[in-house]
Amino acid sequence: YDPKWTEQVLDGFKMREQPERWENGKFIHPHDACFDPQGNIYVVEWVTTGRVSFLKKVA
Repeated sequence: YDPKWTEQVLDGFKMREQPERWENGKFIHPHDACFDPQGNIYVVEWVTTGRVSFLKKVA
């Protein structure tokens, strides 16, 4: 755990509680990833509301 990095990158974890600041295509606090049989990826983030991103395999 690096408190300086947390403050600089995650705004002291405040970013996790402010969905209006989240940008499409950018992870806030990825926590886990799963893969389906087709090779797609699901990324779960540790944020206040919870968020799951779907990354479709294209090749």
